[in-house]
Amino acid sequence: MYMRNLNEYFMKESKIFSLLLLVGLTLTIAVAGCGGQKKESNDTQPLVVERQYAKLAGASEWDNAEFAVDVPVKGPQPLLDSIKSFLNKELFHAFQEYAIDTVLYKAEEVYTDDMTHLLDSYVDKYADRIKKDLCWFFNINMFVIAQTESFVTYGLECYHGSGSTGSEFLCYSFDKKDGHRIENIIKRKDVMRFFQDSSDVEYSFSQSQIEADGIECDCDFPDVGLTEEGLLIIDQDYGNHYAVGLLKYKEVLPYLSKEACKLVKNMGKSTFDCFVGDRIGFVKASDGRTIVLTETPNRLTWSANELPIPNIWESDPNTKLHAFYVTKDKYEPANVINGKSVIESNGDEILCSNPKNSVFAFDASNNNLYIPLPENVMMGVHNCNDRYNVWHFDGKEFVLKGEDGGFWLHPSLRKFGRLRYLGESEDFLVRIDEMRIYDDRYDEQSEASKTDNCRYRYAAWKNNKDMLAVPDLVIENGCWDETGNCYVFENNGYRYVIFCESGQLEVFHNGKSIFSQCMIYRFIN
Repeated sequence: MYMRNLNEYFMKESKIFSLLLLVGLTLTIAVAGCGGQKKESNDTQPLVVERQYAKLAGASEWDNAEFAVDVPVKGPQPLLDSIKSFLNKELFHAFQEYAIDTVLYKAEEVYTDDMTHLLDSYVDKYADRIKKDLCWFFNINMFVIAQTESFVTYGLECYHGSGSTGSEFLCYSFDKKDGHRIENIIKRKDVMRFFQDSSDVEYSFSQSQIEADGIECDCDFPDVGLTEEGLLIIDQDYGNHYAVGLLKYKEVLPYLSKEACKLVKNMGKSTFDCFVGDRIGFVKASDGRTIVLTETPNRLTWSANELPIPNIWESDPNTKLHAFYVTKDKYEPANVINGKSVIESNGDEILCSNPKNSVFAFDASNNNLYIPLPENVMMGVHNCNDRYNVWHFDGKEFVLKGEDGGFWLHPSLRKFGRLRYLGESEDFLVRIDEMRIYDDRYDEQSEASKTDNCRYRYAAWKNNKDMLAVPDLVIENGCWDETGNCYVFENNGYRYVIFCESGQLEVFHNGKSIFSQCMIYRFIN
């Protein structure tokens, strides 16, 4: 595989994967939208989704696969059935046709009706094969990008690569009334007609994509989706990646199909806030109600520019924590965290060592909620990585207890300024914390920072044990060597060095190297 020209290889693989997605889409339509008479619903409740996440290791430490899926938990039944079929189809193709390129199962052997454990069911079946065969990395993200009273739109994003990278993006819009996928949104010839009629609109979509079948082509334009604000249109040929544009309905509505026009005119208000997020925990209130805590990761949002297109997406920098009262029929905001139901992380560079890879964390054994600290009075512009305010649930609400490190750390390691390095080698898990932090905006503290260079702590666990275990080695008063771009720790005649640039752990004794291993860092700051 690696003997081929990588650019040529990934361009070829990108086309193959796009074809596979379209094949999966065709099958999805057959199952979800064509099974006899459509069942319509007068149920107007919004679709509520929770995010499921999984990360799988591949054939080497550099290769991995990540999946994130917005899974429906409540909503009109025809829509739930249709999206369940859609997610099963796409996950089946992502795992079987793309991740391992080997037919292991038939579709009916993999599909599941259990939406609560949808992603886990696929991971359980394919994890061993992916670990053995996967020799590159890829990310699959299936997420709700729009919801109104008449339609729901899912996005499917794939990012992949090894020596080169590529990405694709597809849209799937569903009618909320009967759940069917809306195929005919706009035809290729009408996209061309729109741009011809709108001579003042600049666009950078590849001519090959729009004109592939000629301006008179009566086929549907595939790379579009309905949103609250306008028609989402995607350029799949933006280098090795894609670009996204938004055409406002007031301009493009006359060019849409009758079905799409009807849905747009009846879309009512946006119900996008019914995204629930990644569930991080739950508690029972003293009145018997269940409070679910979820985290909404960085969501893709539209930039302020309207046109020209493409209109590149931007990330919402603040991950949010949500608290919901959950009843049989609905989710309701629970104002139980400092009088609020939504808390923002207050920073775009907060990183942590939480094994669950979430910004917020919940300790179910003690009913403690961990909310990250972006900074404190002694830190100035520094981010407070892996430090938290701890809130305890007293039966009615969360009450602030104080500041601490994560509950997944051994108690002896929870007092520090901020996390600076976290990495693992074949034999060791290594963590480096900065114990004291100075605000370089002030001359006095800036000078103190230079004289107090030996303020780092080294902790290591053999055989990559959990950080909650007693560390096998702790060394205080380590230094940062700016010239060598490395952390240096002295211990009973031995010198431990973490080279950040080369990713190497090396141990010296009497000036000679006696041990060296490559480190794969999870976190470096």
